[in-house]
Amino acid sequence: MRTKRVCVPPKENQLGARLILQFGALMRTLMTAVLPVLTLSLSLGCTDSKDGSDTSESTVDGSGDDPGNSSSNPGDAHLFGIGFNTDAGTYETRSVDPDTAEVSSIASIEFDADGFDSWMGVITDSGAGQAYAFSSAGTMYSIAMDGSSTEAVGSLSVPLQHMDVGTEGLIGIGYNPVTGLNVLRSVDAATAQVTDVTTFTFDTGMWHAYVVNDVEAGVVYAVSTSDTLYRFQMDGSGYEEVGALSQGIQHMGLGTDGLIGIGYNTTTGLNEVRSVNTDTAEVTTMSTFAFDSGEWEPWVVTDPRAGVFYAVSSANTLYRLQMDGSGVDTIGMVSDNILGMALGAY
Repeated sequence: MRTKRVCVPPKENQLGARLILQFGALMRTLMTAVLPVLTLSLSLGCTDSKDGSDTSESTVDGSGDDPGNSSSNPGDAHLFGIGFNTDAGTYETRSVDPDTAEVSSIASIEFDADGFDSWMGVITDSGAGQAYAFSSAGTMYSIAMDGSSTEAVGSLSVPLQHMDVGTEGLIGIGYNPVTGLNVLRSVDAATAQVTDVTTFTFDTGMWHAYVVNDVEAGVVYAVSTSDTLYRFQMDGSGYEEVGALSQGIQHMGLGTDGLIGIGYNTTTGLNEVRSVNTDTAEVTTMSTFAFDSGEWEPWVVTDPRAGVFYAVSSANTLYRLQMDGSGVDTIGMVSDNILGMALGAY
């Protein structure tokens, strides 16, 4: 989860959410400990296509109502995140009930002096019941989602711009300021040691700085600022440009069949659930809806096993969206602050 909002409708000439510059002295600055601050300052954006326009037609009634607002089958995993207890003055792990949006505290967690890095957010391995988070100073923490333990693993030996769970440990994308190339990097979850897997360059030299990992398939997906979809083999055996997304997506995650996320239709003034074919980059609109506040936090939490994903409006309202487009449920207001959230343990 990131803490900046995506506005609806989009503002003129904004690049879109979470751009990372990949060149020159600025990139060298971004690779320091101030990376989270600078990237967050760039994340406020509303356009979800290359030219700031989106003329796609909705496949569902464009009234702005939740499609049927029908009861959907909830996921069997709670949401897991990190919040700040203002009374105690400490961070704590928290569970969010996906049926009520009720937040429950699990355990206190002490980050080092610079606090929690909400840009990197919370990374979870739902099957193992394990989570990972970072302080703003770059220290990696290994967290048992049941609250039984938290361990400061150490500082990453080489920075990454974003990462998620891989086939072994964590894996994501970083930047090498010496070569001027991006690098697919793996992270040993027990030691924070980083290994370069393969080097490459995005077509524009910039990218939307988040990865979508498919552990079962052993691949990582990322998107350049020209909306080109890339697929990387986690073992470093290759990567490919799949193609340009046929419609813009503000943020996406792993779906039941390809990728799934949320885009914005400037013609109707509504948000849309959109799926992405990972072999062609073709985007299909699944359903149309409107956030209660007209704005949302630019992240999604996907639960492919349950066929649903979650998003939060800027009014702190939790939404559950069916990946097949059959419904959008307004769950309720998240009852306490969550600075980073991901899928909880199965």
